[in-house]
Parts: sequence; structure tokens; C-alpha cells
Amino acid sequence: MSANDDIPGLIGDVIRKGIIDTVDLSTGTATVKVGDITSPPLPWCECAGAVSTWCPPSEGESVILLCMEADIEAAVILRGLNTTANPPPITGPRVHIKMPNGTFFDYDYEANVLTLDLTGKAILKAPDGFEFEGDVKVTGKVDATGKITSDDDVLAAAISLKGHKHGGVSAGAAKTAVPE
Repeated sequence: MSANDDIPGLIGDVIRKGIIDTVDLSTGTATVKVGDITSPPLPWCECAGAVSTWCPPSEGESVILLCMEADIEAAVILRGLNTTANPPPITGPRVHIKMPNGTFFDYDYEANVLTLDLTGKAILKAPDGFEFEGDVKVTGKVDATGKITSDDDVLAAAISLKGHKHGGVSAGAAKTAVPE
């Protein structure tokens, strides 16, 4: 029997399907159960160049081990296998990222709609400022620190002038029109 007679066996030693058993976030490694065998701590694949990512696997996630020279101790973890226990979070023409706490990012590229649904708060930092092009709708309270200016009328359903020297509107910065 030559070394090439057991090609399926050789491939089975190089490429193995398993389940994430443990994850060590401090070292960026995980162990994988392949049948009765548990791998040593191994790295998982991420983007790791000029663009880099950090998206740790979850315990119970189905993965592929790519074992260099059939050595499980030299393996790397390839991710992205959906299973009955971990199905795709959504289907259709979209990019969707779901977090364990219910937060999600969704971009429907046929409808051209981006949705970011957070379970907490968002902090956006842009030292050079933000530019919005298009209509903006805010539902909820708006707090502002600093001067607010407008090139057009500022419309309001009701205006409170409590405690502000000029009613909170800077003369010349904006006209205040109250609908009749």
C-alpha cells in the first residue's frame, strides 16, 4: 500500500469539522472538540493586515480545523458554518451582524436601508465633525452644548422661553416661526 492509497484518510487528518469548546479572549485562542478529541488552544482566522478585526468565536460554534501536515497542534480555526443550533440570523440581499445581547447592524442593499439597532447607547467621535446630507428626524430629547445656527427658519410646535435671556435663540442666527 502506497502513501497515496488512503487519500480520504489523509484529507480527514488535514481538514476536520468540530465545535468550539472553550474561548480564551486574553490569548485570542480557542479549543475545538472533534469527536472525542479536544484540540490545544488554537488561533482563529480574522482579518489581520492593514484592516484588522476582532470577532471571537462562541462556545458551541461549528468550525473547520485546518491542520497543517495533519498536526492538530499546528491547526488554525476557520469559522462561518451555520448549523441548526446556530442558523443564519437573517436571509435575503443584506449584510447583517447580530450580537448576543440583541444589538444588530443590518444593511439591505436592494432597498438601500441601513439599520443599527442598539440595546444600549452609541458614542460617535469625530474630531473633524459630522456632515449629514438629507433630512434628519429625531424622536426623543435633544440636548446641545454650544451655538446652534441655521441658514433658514427654525420651526417649532411650541417654544419655551424659560430662563433664557433671549429665549434661547441667538438674534440673527435663526428666525423662530411658530405655526399658527
